[in-house]
Amino acid sequence: MIWLLSYAAPDQETHDAVDVAGRLYNNAVTTWTSRTDLFALLRAAADKDEKLDPESRLWIQSKLRDFISAGHGLADERSIKQYLSKRSVIDQLRKQYNNNLRNNSAGLWIDEADLIGVSESDIKSWTVGSDENEGKRFVPFANGGYKAIMARAHKAETRKKMYLAEEAKVPANVDILRSIISMRDSQARLLGYDNHGSFRIQNRAIKSTEYVQKFLEQLKRSLVPHGREELQALRQVRDEHRLLMENDANDDGFTDNDRFYPWDLEYYKRIHSLRSSIDDTEISQFFPLEHTVLSMLRLFESFLSLKFTQIPSDLLDPACIWHEDVQVWEAWDDKESRFIGFLYLDILWREKKYKGSHNVNIESVSKDFNVAKRSLTANIDFRDI
Repeated sequence: MIWLLSYAAPDQETHDAVDVAGRLYNNAVTTWTSRTDLFALLRAAADKDEKLDPESRLWIQSKLRDFISAGHGLADERSIKQYLSKRSVIDQLRKQYNNNLRNNSAGLWIDEADLIGVSESDIKSWTVGSDENEGKRFVPFANGGYKAIMARAHKAETRKKMYLAEEAKVPANVDILRSIISMRDSQARLLGYDNHGSFRIQNRAIKSTEYVQKFLEQLKRSLVPHGREELQALRQVRDEHRLLMENDANDDGFTDNDRFYPWDLEYYKRIHSLRSSIDDTEISQFFPLEHTVLSMLRLFESFLSLKFTQIPSDLLDPACIWHEDVQVWEAWDDKESRFIGFLYLDILWREKKYKGSHNVNIESVSKDFNVAKRSLTANIDFRDI
């Protein structure tokens, strides 16, 4: 539940409390994982190969993997402590990186004259400027603002400004990411691995970074030609569109070179779709959120032999949900009429919430207690529905 609140808590006070709890937990895990006596005990239990129930066997394997990932059996005690100390630093840097993204409410002040093509409903939803921002609107990067500009603003210069500003919206994260990458590499080498990828892949189905690289090269050979064809089609759409807009070429910031800029991608993809009589924004209006969620769950019921039943909001204990937007569903095995667990849905955009889709396992399924809880969170605006 603590990790869920780090993504979905509605107020800063809760986020601060989660940060404190997270540090305490990570410190406890570091202390636990540094103990060579516990590693010896776990390894002896695993080597004994007793007949265990599936959950007990999974627990031992999982904990043993944690200790080995911390260097036990690969490095001396001093190196293990050094590794765990630096891992705690990396965890805090990762937390800071995500906090910077979550708390970022930046955007761009744009002249209303430069918003030609953007829907009136979008423009009216954005803050009106005053003083030095007179005649401008504040377009947030989040909650659909960035997407609206990229897909609909006619002026290329407007799209360019928005694209570049959004790409640089959290400058503090540049150094944080650089530090994390460098420290992860040194951590892997401390344990005898060639790089961080070789360290991480040890618990994956594929055990070789060389295999992954070959696989990616095969994908590249297969997909890049198709990507180039699609890009060429968009170039043709752009060139035809420019001819139609020739009289306004200077105003729209068109250039004479043949480069296809990243801030033009969504705009010309939309125009290309319109030529096929497809407008995602218009289509989305026929898919209201409640209907779409219900239809999605009905599909899962059909595919997976499940049954989802929503618990009415007036029957929910306020102490069991973190925001009034949260929906709670019971999940049942339809064939055996067996209760599986609860599904929490938190899919509407709001401040202080993780920006993007995410799922958190609140409580793992247990064969004995037979109750699992999983939360799906997302920040959705109507274009995504």
